[in-house]
Amino acid sequence: MSEEAANSNSSPASVCAECQQPANLKCSGCKLVSYCSKDHQKNNWQVHKTLCRPFEIQTSPDLGKHLIATRDIQPGDMILCESPLVYGPRPHIVEAGPVPCVGCFKYDFASCSK
Repeated sequence: MSEEAANSNSSPASVCAECQQPANLKCSGCKLVSYCSKDHQKNNWQVHKTLCRPFEIQTSPDLGKHLIATRDIQPGDMILCESPLVYGPRPHIVEAGPVPCVGCFKYDFASCSK
């Protein structure tokens, strides 16, 4: 089996794809599906393998490292799930007022040189 579960964290983040009980193990391939045990992961593999990793990583001299779809990807399908590398000031409450430039910390973007 090419899929192994990896511990995500100590508290259940979602439910098992096989039995709908709280689950701590995530698919190590896509990290989008959770399981409560390796047995349930194995039981669900025939269903999940068609959805897991909808792309493969390839390298070419022209494009460098890039992704190639391994199946038809439908609009709305999640193929990557990552946390942001950097947060700016108040990323989730822009409506609360002006946001300063992250380069010079001034609120007037028109006169910012960064």
